[in-house]
Amino acid sequence: MTWDLPGGTEHPSLVVPSGCPNLIVGGGGPPRITGGRHEVFHYSVKGRGLAVGVLFSVGGFFPYYGRPLSGFTDGVITVEEAFSGRGTDLAEKIFAAKDLDLYSQILDEFFLNEHPAADYDDFPLVKEASAQIVEREDIHSIQQLVDHVGINERRLQRLFDKYVGVSPKMLIRTKRFQTAIKSMMTGVPIDWADLALRLGYFDQSHFINDFKKITGRSPGDIKVANI
Repeated sequence: MTWDLPGGTEHPSLVVPSGCPNLIVGGGGPPRITGGRHEVFHYSVKGRGLAVGVLFSVGGFFPYYGRPLSGFTDGVITVEEAFSGRGTDLAEKIFAAKDLDLYSQILDEFFLNEHPAADYDDFPLVKEASAQIVEREDIHSIQQLVDHVGINERRLQRLFDKYVGVSPKMLIRTKRFQTAIKSMMTGVPIDWADLALRLGYFDQSHFINDFKKITGRSPGDIKVANI
């Protein structure tokens, strides 16, 4: 992402949580990894700048990090912390490239040189659970999820602590929130009561309360242009 704003102006932005870590280079601060988040992240850009990001898939960061991802949920660690001192020149390479294809090449080379750990034999269970959450429209509760995956809730929670960083309940909640945001971005008038029911909420008020927990605002107060 690049921006070039007139002097003295700022553009507020709202980052929708995905439940997965992100690698961010640029945008102020050193190259860093943000953990899975429980809430949206508000920030503003001004002047001229560049930010390059990588969104990891569910469980995709664990082989590199090698420790439970719940240790920095809602937090930030530098690339050097995450990769044992490596990556100090990542920002310099990205800023010198100034080309999307070169950004991808630089990041590909960085990750391919990391030789991630192979100790993740129980990851297929997490992959299956997360696929159920993302792909099915009828998974709205932990009980529904464990019934489909076939393991108990306590074990599923432990696996998500290790590989994902947020709980399966939070990933379900995030998926519902993302679906609501996508509906808002279509520009089509929304029947909030109908959307709440489609997302598995008991009623509209429960949906709005959950939405406020993630954003701090009601759906009607969100400016789609800032997402």
